[in-house]
Amino acid sequence: MHDAVPVVLVVEDNPAVRRFLVRALMLRGLRVRDFESGAEVMAYAGEATETVCLLVTDVVMPGMNGFAVASALRRRWPGLPVLLISGSHRLSDGILTEGGPTRHLAKPFAYADLLWHVDTLLGDAGDR
Repeated sequence: MHDAVPVVLVVEDNPAVRRFLVRALMLRGLRVRDFESGAEVMAYAGEATETVCLLVTDVVMPGMNGFAVASALRRRWPGLPVLLISGSHRLSDGILTEGGPTRHLAKPFAYADLLWHVDTLLGDAGDR
């Protein structure tokens, strides 16, 4: 039964924001794997055996940015829904139009807005 709960990947370099995202998603009943960087989530993806239903990633991070993370993970999990979040980057500057549903959320954002985007993406993917 535990395997039936969707797995969400969170990639965020700010620890406070990452904790908020993890807590919000877990309260929504989702299983969450969180990472500080693109390199960390890519190492996980290479070994993962579980099915991932959603990626929530910051856009601006050291090393791999959120667009690169999303593109790489969509090669691993085709059609992976992606929620891109950013406070200092114009989300329209990055192009992520292929490979699956994508939504954008500007920081700061309200808890309800985060959950609306997550529910929309999971509904688009047919996972909820």
